[in-house]
Amino acid sequence: MEAFEAAHPVIKEELAAAWAGRRGVFSDYEHYLTRQEDWQALYLYRGGGMVADAADTVPTAYKVLEECAVGTEKICPLLESHFSTLLPGAVIAPHCDLWNFSINLHLAVEIPEGCSITVAGEKRSWEEGRCLLFDYSFEHEARNGGSRPRTCLLVDLWHPETTVPERRALTVLITEIRRLMGDL
Repeated sequence: MEAFEAAHPVIKEELAAAWAGRRGVFSDYEHYLTRQEDWQALYLYRGGGMVADAADTVPTAYKVLEECAVGTEKICPLLESHFSTLLPGAVIAPHCDLWNFSINLHLAVEIPEGCSITVAGEKRSWEEGRCLLFDYSFEHEARNGGSRPRTCLLVDLWHPETTVPERRALTVLITEIRRLMGDL
């Protein structure tokens, strides 16, 4: 968390430049079976590895993620890391994610007034430049009631209560299930 927070000013500049000049690197976010046009994503880590194209687009976030989450094996290789941008008026409906073996880190990159996140009935807002962690197996939702895009860098980390043997077993098991279902 400290490394992401320390790098926030540069990450914010690089993201703003990407949003202004390279909008094509962002895509509609697909959450389970839903595609949401007012929720944009720029992936840094996906499918078990770093997304090489992101290194040129957001080099500071890429480096911090690689060194502090991937290199330390704190990132959950089954999940992902991306910039999550909610356009003004966007709402992410209440939902629970499928896993309880990971936690979600949000680095608040750009937070206009009127944005909120509710987890397990507790409503909060992000503090720009700070990280927020939560267990997203609990019902959660997010809203951008502001007039500008809201962006957080999301990193799916292993839940600290999962042991190394459990992490290895989960990685093998879920990778095989995904292979059998044709998701890989």
